Amino acid sequence: MPHIFVDGHVHIHPGFRLEVLLASALGNFQALAQEINAGQSAGFLLLSESAGAEVFSSLKVRLKAGRPVTVPGFQLEESREPETLLVRNDSGQELYLVAGRQIVTAERLEVLALGYGASFPDGRPIEEVLSHLAAPASSTEPAERSACRPLAVLPWGAGKWLGKRGKKVEQLVAEAPAHSIFLGDNANRPFFWPLPALFKQAQGRGIRNLPGSDPLPFPAQEKKVGSFGLRLAGAIEREAPFSSLAALLLDPATSLAPYGRCEQAYPFFKHQISMQLHKKSSPTA
Repeated sequence: MPHIFVDGHVHIHPGFRLEVLLASALGNFQALAQEINAGQSAGFLLLSESAGAEVFSSLKVRLKAGRPVTVPGFQLEESREPETLLVRNDSGQELYLVAGRQIVTAERLEVLALGYGASFPDGRPIEEVLSHLAAPASSTEPAERSACRPLAVLPWGAGKWLGKRGKKVEQLVAEAPAHSIFLGDNANRPFFWPLPALFKQAQGRGIRNLPGSDPLPFPAQEKKVGSFGLRLAGAIEREAPFSSLAALLLDPATSLAPYGRCEQAYPFFKHQISMQLHKKSSPTA
């Protein structure tokens, strides 16, 4: 049975070198394939672009217009899905790059809309965001939203699941129908911080973990992409790669195996301080 490797939380921050990010992702997926002795495999990078970030759409516009996309060592191609691009390196190795948004809600929580190519404003109540993502695509929406329902993920973040916000996440997990949302662990959780008990409680309700690397806006962080995520067995339809991946992820019979190492103590504290400084200098960060 073919294997699929998924990094479910990918940012392409300003200053990131796309060729380094893609090469690192392929290298990390290949290392995992060798580690588990996997034969045929497919890799997915699920983007979570913040408001104002338009890397995926800019790539897609250029390709649709027949203009070359210059990424040293790689070729990018459109797929039949509006939210998916096929990436191939000069050796013929491939992965899929999938559109997605990171939406900041009125409660200052985040929702990852994976496989979502349209824009969506920050600052709306989280129930409204989740309801919108769960609704079937309408004929009045932009073509960037396909008929495939996006995957909605509530990502863990240091301090974001504590206090009033933590109670809100617990409420959402308690009320959400099975398989309607995911929780999302990420590589920035330090090794000494156990996986929150809410993940286990959620799993008992049919709400599973869709983890990702979540690179931060600092030098060399693009090399993390592909190093943290999940693996599963299954076949991907080349004509509909994201749709077939989503179907597997939403199937209760599919076994999802998280992989990757959590952050060490020194980088964790360094990055937490750096992120606070970054947010003060960049209000939209």
